[in-house]
Amino acid sequence: IYISQEGELADKATGIQMLQELANEGSAESIYSLGGCYMNGNGVTQDIDKGLELYHTASDMGLGAATYAIGAYYVNECQEIEKGIQYCEKAAEQGFALAASILEQQYEEGMGVEKDFDKAMFYLKRAAELGDAQSQLKYGMLLSRTDKHQGVEWMIKSANQKNPAALFIVGQECLNSESHLFADPQHFN
Repeated sequence: IYISQEGELADKATGIQMLQELANEGSAESIYSLGGCYMNGNGVTQDIDKGLELYHTASDMGLGAATYAIGAYYVNECQEIEKGIQYCEKAAEQGFALAASILEQQYEEGMGVEKDFDKAMFYLKRAAELGDAQSQLKYGMLLSRTDKHQGVEWMIKSANQKNPAALFIVGQECLNSESHLFADPQHFN
């Protein structure tokens, strides 16, 4: 809060000091946040090398957000797509849903990689499993072509997260008296 606020609540020096203390205690999230401060020059002098070093430390501790940040840096700042993709894949393995979702899009559309439907589906399913509501909806819609029951289950997961499109689709499904939803009363508990 001290670092991100403007005006009276802003106290970047205190915020940096607090992050540093938590980082020294081994908090991966604090190490990652401190890395972001160095990357952007927020409360400290900008130092990309120091920021990347901190991101790597947090990544080595298993923090997918830090691993993804490294990948995004390589893709966006260095134009090293292949290296960035490797970090995004590692972030998805670490459980970072956004990385899996972005990888699905990249493989589906061939953005910086060869189009690969199997890899796109792998990452779509991974993002859905990690709780990304949009991926749950998309995965459910694709899955419903071959397995209506499983497809609707994934769409309901997305709707439960208040995804507007999923709410609409599941709502439409509920209005259909022939719907799969009426065959399984657990949906209404």
